[in-house]
Amino acid sequence: MGKTKALQQRIVGKTRQAVGEIIGDQDLHDAGKAEAERGRDEQDRPSKLNPLPMQCGAPTKACRGSRGDDDVRAGLPPSRSA
Repeated sequence: MGKTKALQQRIVGKTRQAVGEIIGDQDLHDAGKAEAERGRDEQDRPSKLNPLPMQCGAPTKACRGSRGDDDVRAGLPPSRSA
């Protein structure tokens, strides 16, 4: 569950909890409280990281060393700077 979905679940749960308290419906209050707790638990979990690792064997500026070693390892001719 995403962070926005968890936040939405928490807000809906808190709203149901408040409405249940106002109108005196204990079941609605308890259900709202449980839903708000689930949303909070989901929000507190660490987010999932991007499963695709960065491939530094590719000739990109982000991965290239100052000498351009990665170009040679990737089978490309060394880059010539003026």
